[in-house]
Amino acid sequence: IELSKFISIKNGKSNRDDSIENGTYPLYVRSKDILRTNKWEMDNEAVLIPGEGGIGTIFHYVNGKYALHQRVFSVSSNDTNVLRNKYIYYNLKAFFTDYLKSTIFNGTVSSLRKPMISEYPIKVPSIEIQDYIINILDKLYELYENNSGSLSQELQLRKKQTKYYMNKLLTFKKLEK
Repeated sequence: IELSKFISIKNGKSNRDDSIENGTYPLYVRSKDILRTNKWEMDNEAVLIPGEGGIGTIFHYVNGKYALHQRVFSVSSNDTNVLRNKYIYYNLKAFFTDYLKSTIFNGTVSSLRKPMISEYPIKVPSIEIQDYIINILDKLYELYENNSGSLSQELQLRKKQTKYYMNKLLTFKKLEK
């Protein structure tokens, strides 16, 4: 099912120039960096995807007030009783890069367009299953974050473990009868 059946997509209006060192609100730009600003544009739960720079590799999950660069997309569920925003976040993190690679001809994407997000195929399990998946992946990411000061080898193992479970939990196969 295309993601467009469940979501709305908006763009921001800000630029990097709008950032202030100790601003009140986060300003999401086209990189992993999160800047600050004193004005907010959106107040919602959403997944943020840069339209340029790090295409298909940078995703932010937000819930609250924030400002958004004009080339960053805010993707939010139209009904969180059908599709959770955090589920969208984890699903995109797991599969969006491969989806982009499979839909382009020259192997690289210089800029992400709205239809590329809208047409993304997503499997939508029941809310109970989505919540279960979110709970497990949240715990794994928390373990990863809390262990960031640990040995590099341990971090690599945790990354592999998280990727393994993300793929297992988000890949649905038909049950044979």
